[in-house]
Amino acid sequence: MYDLTIITLNGGAYIDSREVAEIIGKAHKHLLRDIRGYIGIMQNRGLPNFGPSDFFLESCYLNEQNKEQPCYLLSKLGCELVANKLIGEKGVLFTAAYVTKFNAMEKAEITRLESERAELESAVTMARVVIWGGQMQMEHSIGYRPVSEIAVGLSASVVVQIIFITLGLAALSGIIGVVVITRYEPLKILRERS
Repeated sequence: MYDLTIITLNGGAYIDSREVAEIIGKAHKHLLRDIRGYIGIMQNRGLPNFGPSDFFLESCYLNEQNKEQPCYLLSKLGCELVANKLIGEKGVLFTAAYVTKFNAMEKAEITRLESERAELESAVTMARVVIWGGQMQMEHSIGYRPVSEIAVGLSASVVVQIIFITLGLAALSGIIGVVVITRYEPLKILRERS
């Protein structure tokens, strides 16, 4: 089985087209030609749900003469697209290699995220214990007791204040109503007559 190298870039995982060409037994320049053809088809169709960058990222490498040469980075979708065009033993081997590698990477990522989640849950639980424990210590040290009932009473002066506030608001709303009616109703009546 082939051991593919996964390249992580901008949160995505990719395989170099040179590695893919080697595994499928195709000249790299021919694989580049095929990938450019796939990209051309996708661009000409203008499909809204995906674009060529979901499958292939244009890249480059330095050859033995230290010259920059083109290559592509293939995402899992790009590998699937290339694999679907292959037949025979090399296609099966390439499909098995990339599926195994990407699935192992995804499984490792899920395991890492589950581990981080468990650590965060543990930290939150510890923080709750510390906060609750600190609250209990404070309550005992100052003789604090939780409130179980509240006694509410109104004095005569508070009742008188509430009555005056109510009367004041009623008078204010009445005055505003009279002003609005006397100011705008005659204009409305005149408009209707003309």
